[in-house]
Amino acid sequence: GGGESVWGEPFPDEHNARMSHDQRGLLSMANKGPNTNGSQFFILFGPATHLDRKHTIFGRVVGGMATLDRIEEVGNTGDEKPLEEIRLLSASVLVNPIPAVEAEVLAFVRDNVERREEAERQRSRGGRGGGRPPEAP
Repeated sequence: GGGESVWGEPFPDEHNARMSHDQRGLLSMANKGPNTNGSQFFILFGPATHLDRKHTIFGRVVGGMATLDRIEEVGNTGDEKPLEEIRLLSASVLVNPIPAVEAEVLAFVRDNVERREEAERQRSRGGRGGGRPPEAP
């Protein structure tokens, strides 16, 4: 299950050694192993440091902890799937959780957009293009 990444295929891990799955409310990428990120994510209900360097942390809940409490109350199956369907209808980015690497992330995104656009131009001209997304900075 799950959706597709913006690149149309799984993308590399982007672990940051300064970040740890050490608190409630962190957002982290779900994956099926190294470099298999797609579009699924999870929110921690509590510390889970055994996930460090296995899953990429990309944000944290900064408001709405009561909503997180209600999600946790739903309960889950033995494989951590919720017992009831839960839908997030909206979310807002209020603060940048990783200001120290903002320029690096923006350059990575810009490079990927440029590569995708070039690959698309190549395909539209009948040439070869595409390939895997670049390694994370």
